[in-house]
Amino acid sequence: MKKFLLTAFLAFVGSWVFAQERIAVFPFEILDKAVTLNESFQLYRTFSNEFTNRSAGKFSVVPRQDVERLINTEAAFQLSDFSARTKTAEMQKVLNGTQILSGTIGKMGNSITIIVSLYTYPDLQQLPGGASSRANTAVELFDKIPELVRNMQNEISGGTTGPAQATVKDHLDRGDSYMKQDDYALAIAEYTQAIRLDANNFQAYNNRGQAYYYLGNSDRAIADFNQAIRLRPNSSVLFYNRGSVYADNENYNQAIADFSQSINLNPNYAKAYIKRGKIYATSLFNSTTAQYSLIDSGKAIADFTQAINLDQNDPEVYLFRGQVFFWEKEYNRAISDLTQAIRLNSNYVAAYVQRAYVYSARDDYTQAITDLESALRIDPNNIESRWWRHEIEDYRQKRGW
Repeated sequence: MKKFLLTAFLAFVGSWVFAQERIAVFPFEILDKAVTLNESFQLYRTFSNEFTNRSAGKFSVVPRQDVERLINTEAAFQLSDFSARTKTAEMQKVLNGTQILSGTIGKMGNSITIIVSLYTYPDLQQLPGGASSRANTAVELFDKIPELVRNMQNEISGGTTGPAQATVKDHLDRGDSYMKQDDYALAIAEYTQAIRLDANNFQAYNNRGQAYYYLGNSDRAIADFNQAIRLRPNSSVLFYNRGSVYADNENYNQAIADFSQSINLNPNYAKAYIKRGKIYATSLFNSTTAQYSLIDSGKAIADFTQAINLDQNDPEVYLFRGQVFFWEKEYNRAISDLTQAIRLNSNYVAAYVQRAYVYSARDDYTQAITDLESALRIDPNNIESRWWRHEIEDYRQKRGW
């Protein structure tokens, strides 16, 4: 058989279990290189030893050596594959366990989070409850292992008489709640659980893809969006979401294709026009002419114009189109758009700064400084405004203006 690897899902859930049940502590999954492989192995061993030592006969724990021997000798199948009878029977023979305790270590901002959960065996249903801990470094995380073990054992001991089975909707709702809190690692765990319960749920793949996207994991995000699109090929939102990842990775051809398909499916999707327009408005360097130019200013203007036709109250689109007009030296049209952006949002610093550039290009330095001073009143720390005002004043002084 292939080498066995358990991938436990990260989730802030835990469980109940009777004292006579036998628990096998498995290694943790590592997300986004939160710790090194050696650190993850040591964290697992520390946790497993601590869990065993603190059991004091209250829990029947599978020896860590037996778990490691199984991992080193058995098949490489994931958590979702444990339902295979031949594999689970062999695992039962080796471990003689009734629960699996494992978790995930991931990044959350500048900190590291470890979350442990309990699963029934052999059907691997995740039980409610759980424990988690957060630290700034792996060293701090080691120091928190005793507390993490204690909290998890308290959860196990204080549970009810049976597992409360969460539905797909429960996991989706919890994942959405974590997304609103910018807690993307926990959101991923919930969406993964939803997928485990329903592998054809396109919303779970889409939501998990967005969480991976926000965490900066483009490969996993695209993989999830691919699966979501396979399940729901007529969704303009899914193509838009995948296109956004491609755009951020500067894979412009793929991004344009996805935004175009999104627009084909929903011609009134203003956001897709904006995203596609921004790509067309991207500045590229031409090594032959040694100059910068936009990918396609005409298509950019057309997309921004269509977005404005769909929503005339979005100041950002006027800023984008005004910037393209500026690149094309259509200064009057640029000023018109940027002025409209400011009308819609009087505190729009970027619009004031961009309009100052346009006025400068027309040698209207008085108006340019007026706009830069407006930007600085709104944001006194705006470096670009300060720098550009200094450049203008220096230029005028050298010419005696």
